[in-house]
Amino acid sequence: MRGANSGKTPGNDLAALGYEALQQANVAVRDGIDLLGADRVIYSIDAPYEKIEEAQAWWKSLESVLDEDTQRKIGRENAIKLLNLPLK
Repeated sequence: MRGANSGKTPGNDLAALGYEALQQANVAVRDGIDLLGADRVIYSIDAPYEKIEEAQAWWKSLESVLDEDTQRKIGRENAIKLLNLPLK
């Protein structure tokens, strides 16, 4: 039971929530793609709040979930189009 005498701090709860969010992230990405289409999803990192190395490792883990074309769109091409960047 959580409460004033549980010995848990808000930080413990936030860490558990973050872990749960990462576990569900692959499902959320797949659901987002299914709902919106791969052309409307963009990969991003909430720096400085997220560690870039961890986010990059998670993104790389999606190679087993997403085909190469979808990962390229979400990881690069959609942002180029949206932001009208002078990149190819």
